[in-house]
Amino acid sequence: MNMVEVTDERQQSKVKWPLLPTLFAIIIAWCCGCNSAVAVADYLRRRHDFFSKVIVGFPRDGNISHDTVLRLLKTVKFSELEEFLKQFCSQVEHYAKISNSSDKRILSLDGQTPRALEYQPVEGAKCPQDRRIYNKLYFVTLYDSTNELALAQDEVADKENENKCCLRLLDLFSLEGSIITADALNTQRAIAEKIIEKGGEYCLALKGNHAKLCEAVERAFALEDDTMQPLLNPDILHDAEAELKTYTAPVENGHGRVEERQISVLPAAIIKNRVLGEWKKDCECLVKAVTVTYDKKYKVQKEPLVRYYLCSINPEDESIAETAYRAVRHHWHIETMHWLLDVDFGQDRMQVKSREYARNRILLDKLATNVLRTLQPKFSKKSEKFSLSRLKDELRDVPSLAVEGLAAYCRTDKTES
Repeated sequence: MNMVEVTDERQQSKVKWPLLPTLFAIIIAWCCGCNSAVAVADYLRRRHDFFSKVIVGFPRDGNISHDTVLRLLKTVKFSELEEFLKQFCSQVEHYAKISNSSDKRILSLDGQTPRALEYQPVEGAKCPQDRRIYNKLYFVTLYDSTNELALAQDEVADKENENKCCLRLLDLFSLEGSIITADALNTQRAIAEKIIEKGGEYCLALKGNHAKLCEAVERAFALEDDTMQPLLNPDILHDAEAELKTYTAPVENGHGRVEERQISVLPAAIIKNRVLGEWKKDCECLVKAVTVTYDKKYKVQKEPLVRYYLCSINPEDESIAETAYRAVRHHWHIETMHWLLDVDFGQDRMQVKSREYARNRILLDKLATNVLRTLQPKFSKKSEKFSLSRLKDELRDVPSLAVEGLAAYCRTDKTES
């Protein structure tokens, strides 16, 4: 509890449930799958004796009501609870599974908004009954895709886009030894420069929002096929041979699909500086990712999915293609987290009127997924990863496991392995 300071604005003479002990109890209940005020209150009532023993200051008499839980989650300031997450994750680089690994850590940036939230109509809107014009909560998350932990989140303000949130998030942590991935929306020079300034590398998706550069990258890879030589454009590409490095990933067989992935890498110098523009400062290589999918149920092979990326890693690195594959593939982990939040934690079904409660609930969901990920290896086998939904059921029956996971997640001993 010493890791966080949260302002308590309640009238202290009327306070029966102290803020910090109760907040920690709520976090533990959240990890056990209790993702509403009613569910938390019921769980704390059933496990009252346990919580009064393990949490210092937790009241020994009486049961908390769901209204009290709701008021507490509305009372906590979002900015202070956000600091709670940052302090937890500031030690993530000291986790043994990172420090003992020679691979670079993959950090991913992406935005998400819960679909079901409804609030007051936007002022001046022509049709107040239209849900599409309501203000939505929109968050950008910085996610450690290597260890599957949410590091921090930032809310997109009115008249703002994801890019400014990404810059604020990148300023929070050291990016040494990390590769930052993002979708095409965030493939912007300001973000790339911030990543380089913080000591990291980037692998950013390239699509039609950079039309000329995307066309040049497509032509560069097409030239590797002799039949595509007419595509050489002297105004775009240098007429010189470039070393192509490739990596073919092991075939993935699951979810009714067979997927084959191949990564190709070319030095960015093959494209003329006039076309690269500002990217010539730090973009070292171009990445092409091809995914071929065979649907076993319908016995149909789908059209290959081709994606392109700009990357700042030195193309002379012998393992550049495999490193690029890890960056491209691991970016999907943040999408998996969004799916978990939407489905397992019910964010897409969350219908509340209080924006403060919604903000804090979304942050609690991410804290809970981090604690569950910390515990997951303990229950998993080499052949099968223990699902988070099953893990929540385990913790619900044995809440001491959630306390253990929270303690492991908060560990700040940098020398511990």
